[in-house]
Parts: sequence; C-alpha cells; structure tokens
Amino acid sequence: MATNLMGGLGGGAAMQPQYNQPTFGGSSVNSAPTSNNSNAPAAGNPPQIREVYCSNCSKKFSSANKFCPHCGDAYDPCPKCGTDNDKNAKRCVSCGTQLKLETVNCTGCNEPLAPGSLFCSNCGKQQADNKCTRCGNELAVNVKFCPKCGQKK
Repeated sequence: MATNLMGGLGGGAAMQPQYNQPTFGGSSVNSAPTSNNSNAPAAGNPPQIREVYCSNCSKKFSSANKFCPHCGDAYDPCPKCGTDNDKNAKRCVSCGTQLKLETVNCTGCNEPLAPGSLFCSNCGKQQADNKCTRCGNELAVNVKFCPKCGQKK
C-alpha cells in the first residue's frame, strides 16, 4: 500500500531509465563528446583571454597582459593550459607540460647537441665522457648520475 501512495515507485513502469533523464544546457548524456575544449584555442583562433595567477606575487591578472600589473613579472604562459610559470621552470606548475628543452652545446663548434650525444652532428667531434651531457659539469669516473643536475651519465 505504501508503494501506491508514493506514486508507484515499486513498479518499473513509473521510473524512467537513466538514459531518458532530461538534460540541461542542450547536451545529451549519450551524445558523443565534442572536441571543443574551452581552455585550448582552436587552430587559427586567438587564445582565450582569462584571468591567471602571477607566478611571482600570486595576484590575478588578465592573460592579455604581457606583464603582471601588480609586480611587473613577465607572463610566461604554458603552451597547453596558459598558466603563468616562473621563467626558469622546466615544467608547468599546473599541468606538468615540459616548457623548455634543455640543450647542450658542442665543445668544438658550439652547435646544440641532442641530449646524450657522443658525437657532434655538425663537426663530428667526440664529446667528453667525463662531462655531463645536460649541464657540462665535470663528472668523476665512478658516478652514474650528475651531482649538479641529475642527468644519467
């Protein structure tokens, strides 16, 4: 009798399945996900202007600015999410995207080398085995990692 008073919740006919539930905002639950990401600019479109936090003073400012209006720190946005990062940051503080590729220069011709290169692709000079390929720090013979930057020998 209690189920009759509650509008027939005990019977399967009165309840709608989840996939027939109403949706709000014009999107359907079963529709395929769209590729429109509101944070990422579409090809050919200018980047979306939004509020970002300064990596130096932590105050909000518009991403249209090249410098923080509160402290003057340069806006160094992540290419993926737009978060302001310190100028020396190697990875984005928000999404972890690599920001700068580290390069090592040849000891002979000063051309950039790929990390871990034993020979220069420009002049062919063999690179010293006792120097770190990332930072150029002198390495002891028995070490496996650079004590300065952590690069594997």
